[in-house]
Amino acid sequence: MIMKNYSATFACLNKVEYTQRCVESLLQSNFDMSRLVIVDNGSTDGTWQYINTLKDAHLIKNNQNLGCGVAWNQGALALQTEWTVIMNNDILFCHDWIEQLIAQAEANNLLVASPSMIEGSLDYDFLATACDYQARMKNHTRPGYAHAVCLLVHESVWHKVGYFRATPKLLGFEDTIFFFECLKQGIGNAALANSWIHHYGSVTVKCCAKPWAPTAKAG
Repeated sequence: MIMKNYSATFACLNKVEYTQRCVESLLQSNFDMSRLVIVDNGSTDGTWQYINTLKDAHLIKNNQNLGCGVAWNQGALALQTEWTVIMNNDILFCHDWIEQLIAQAEANNLLVASPSMIEGSLDYDFLATACDYQARMKNHTRPGYAHAVCLLVHESVWHKVGYFRATPKLLGFEDTIFFFECLKQGIGNAALANSWIHHYGSVTVKCCAKPWAPTAKAG
């Protein structure tokens, strides 16, 4: 398989155990760590110390939580490639997931796509299940079901639609706005069955989404 010009990025805020599982899964999936950008959105639990041990990955440290949109944009702009994957840090990957994802997106003339996803507790053999699903649903697409848990974006989309709305008070709805802008520009999307991930359940978004209003003080 021809190696494509791609990069991947995720934001993290604490929950270091999920970041570690994600990175270990990336390594096992045959992912090139020099293509990864990790954005720490002000962690206080040892996340920054952990990611500093990673060889080859590109690191960005924010002194405070700037929200998902800002962090995703920082990651996408740090390595400007033909294909960029915006993803959560609470996911696991099948082998060669990104190469398979890009290949199927190109075969279907898609500029925005996501891998198929199993969500919830990891109470099953993910890799065996992913291999089985890939074999049984090879080349299957589900139009209109792309998701920001793991989102493949072609560079032409940034130029036509723009990047994510960098407004911390959006509470994680940056992806919804992005999909809407793509729809207005006639850019379709799909979930693709040649690549699979396991998602624990929005750990990144719940942590990185910045509250829009101060907490009321007891009087």
